Amino acid sequence: MVTLSPPGGLTVPTGLPEPPLALPRDRRLVVVSWTLDHGRDFDEACLIARRYDPDVVVLGLLREEHVSVAARLLGMDAEHSGRTPVTADRIAVFVRPDGALATPYNHRNPYLRDPGVPPASVSFALRDAEGARLPGLFNILGVHLGRSPSERLLAVEGFFARRPAPSRIIVGDFGEAAADEKDAAGTPVERLLAEQGMLDVARSLGTPAAMRDTAGELLGLGARYPAGRRCRLYADTHLAPAAVHLEVLPGYDDVSSRRPLLTVLDLEALRESVTAAHEHQAARKIQRFQAGTALRTERIAREQAAGLR
Repeated sequence: MVTLSPPGGLTVPTGLPEPPLALPRDRRLVVVSWTLDHGRDFDEACLIARRYDPDVVVLGLLREEHVSVAARLLGMDAEHSGRTPVTADRIAVFVRPDGALATPYNHRNPYLRDPGVPPASVSFALRDAEGARLPGLFNILGVHLGRSPSERLLAVEGFFARRPAPSRIIVGDFGEAAADEKDAAGTPVERLLAEQGMLDVARSLGTPAAMRDTAGELLGLGARYPAGRRCRLYADTHLAPAAVHLEVLPGYDDVSSRRPLLTVLDLEALRESVTAAHEHQAARKIQRFQAGTALRTERIAREQAAGLR
C-alpha cells in the first residue's frame, strides 16, 4: 500500500497501489481541496489536511473570520475570495510559504455573473529546484457553484470572461448531482468546461479512487443535496498531463457533507507545462504585434499614394 509521509512521522494510507506518490517530496506538488459546511469543523478539516503534507489547500465555504485561524493551523499563507452582500461564505486558497509556489497574486475581481459565492482566483509563479522563480504563471480558481443549472452555467461563463494566466486549475463544488440532466457530453457545465479546454482530471485518470462519490454519507441521505461527483478538479490541456494522482478521501463524513480531494502533480512536468504555456502566450503576443505593424505599414503606404499624407 502506498503511503504519504506528512510532518510528525504520520503515515496516511491512500488505499491505492499507484506509483505516482512514490515521487520524492521535491518532485511532487500536493493539493488538498475540501468544501466545508459554512465553516463548521474547519479546524478539524485543517488538522486532517495537514496529514497529507500539502503545498496548496483550497477550502470552500469558510467564514472570513475563519481564514486567518485556518492559515495558522495549516502553517500556510492565505488568500480568499472577495466580499459579497449575498453570502458570508468565502473560498480560501492556502499555500506553503517555503514551497515550490512563489509570489501569489489574488485577483479578487468581481465576477458579476456569479449570483452566489465568488470564486477565489490566485495566480502563482513556480520556483525551480534551486529556488529561482521560473517565467510564467498558473492560476488556481476555487469555486462553489449555485443550486440551479442556470446559475451554475452563468458562473462558469464568468470564469472565462478574463483569463488571469495561460494555465489554470479549477477546483471545488460544482453543485451537480448524478441525477442532473445531461447528454453524452455531460451536463451544460461539463460541456462548457470542455469547450474551454478544461479536462476533468478524475475522468482522465480513470481510477476507482478518483471516481468515488464526493458526497458524504450524511449528504447522500438528504433530498436537498443528492449524492454525486459534485466536487471535481479540472486542469487545462497544458497542466492536465502533470496530474499523476487524484483520489476522493473517504472516512471524514463527520467533518463535512462533501469529501476532500487529494491531487498530486508531478512538479517537474508542471514546471515544463507552465513554462511552455508562457512561451506560447509570448509568441502569440509577438505575432499579434507584428501583424498589427504590417497592417499599419500597408495603410500608411496607401494613404501616401493617395496624397493623404
